[in-house]
Amino acid sequence: APTHPHTHARTLARTRAHTPTHTHTRTRARARTHTHACSQHCLLGARVGGLGAERDWSQMLSLGEQQRVAFARLLLHAPALAVLDEATSALDARTEAALYGLLRRRRGPGSAVVSVGHRPALAGHHSRVLAAAGGGRWELMAAGEYVAREAAGGGGAGGGGDGAVRAAV
Repeated sequence: APTHPHTHARTLARTRAHTPTHTHTRTRARARTHTHACSQHCLLGARVGGLGAERDWSQMLSLGEQQRVAFARLLLHAPALAVLDEATSALDARTEAALYGLLRRRRGPGSAVVSVGHRPALAGHHSRVLAAAGGGRWELMAAGEYVAREAAGGGGAGGGGDGAVRAAV
């Protein structure tokens, strides 16, 4: 899920699913199941005239709304590996936490989520953090250790609001 998710000029339901019209029956059934779970935090159907409304979503939805649609896609397709590049950069902390919580509850066994971003708070949604340590070096640590370093003033790898990119897994 990139910072600027790909959206289409089609119905919001198909944009969310990001699948062809001839989608497999199992995928359509999964879409109906996840629609209820996603609607609270992801879907924007009521604001835009329902899931059947056809619009140019890249022009109509804000970046934060597009990011919520991308999370709905992620929940719908349930990939074994998801790489999220600044996927919540336009969302407030509460919405980010709600979406990551929903993702954590809905993930399949053996699946992995990698988040890349500048917000130290992303570490709270993962078990490990890979942080820039300077000089072209990187340090892998437990997310709790990373959070503690940040709270103590950022001593060590990538801390202290230095703008370093962090990857959390």
